[in-house]
Parts: sequence; C-alpha cells; structure tokens
Amino acid sequence: NDWSLCDGFCATLKIVSRHKEEFMGILKEYMAIDEEYKQRFVAVILMNYYLDDEYIDEVLAMLDCMKNEGYYRKMGVAWAIATAFAKCREKTLNYLQDGNNTLDNFTYNKAIQKMIESYRVSDEDKIMLRTMKK
Repeated sequence: NDWSLCDGFCATLKIVSRHKEEFMGILKEYMAIDEEYKQRFVAVILMNYYLDDEYIDEVLAMLDCMKNEGYYRKMGVAWAIATAFAKCREKTLNYLQDGNNTLDNFTYNKAIQKMIESYRVSDEDKIMLRTMKK
C-alpha cells in the first residue's frame, strides 16, 4: 500500500522479461481485482516489461480496463500510457483519440501531462498533445 514500494519492487522483477507469457496470466488476475495497489502493480509491470510491438495492443487494452478510483492506480496508468507513447508512439496516439479509450478525464489528462513533461517526446508532439487535453 505504498507507491514507492510497489514501483521499486516492480523494477527488481527482471524475471518477468524472460517469462512474459507466464506472467501475463498473473497480471490479468491482478488487474481484475478492484484494489488500488494491485492495479498499480499491473500498470507498472506492464510499463517496465511489456511496452514493445508484440504486446502494446494488449497493454493498452489492459490499462484501459482498470477502473479502481484510487489516486495511485490512476497515476500508475497515466505513467504507463505516457511511457507507451515514448516507446510505441503511433499505437498509443491512436488509443488516445476520442472514442478509442475509456479513461477518466483525470487519468487521461495526467498521461498527457506526463508526455508533455517527458524528454523522450518531441517538441512537435508536445504542441499536439497540449491540444488533446480534456
């Protein structure tokens, strides 16, 4: 029940990168539990180990399905989406378009804010992203 413990623990789970399929089942189970830190754990693991061409569609769908109202879940999802934009720009940009996601306004806007603050996002994209805030 602490964001820094959750995030630090996730960063140490290097075994996930070698066993992605096996861990995906566990992540889907945790994602279905309406508990703030279980869902943050899923978001941070997805962000750390699954943001690649093979998994990006599934990752964005999973992030979209988590609906716990907890602040730290929302921030974890926003962070993961912002990182997804830096790594898989086109698919994430499509996901962010109206009608392609069910994110609440807080999470959506935080994701946009994090993208704008990122050094991995171009100045041109930052200008575009500013127009997308809700």
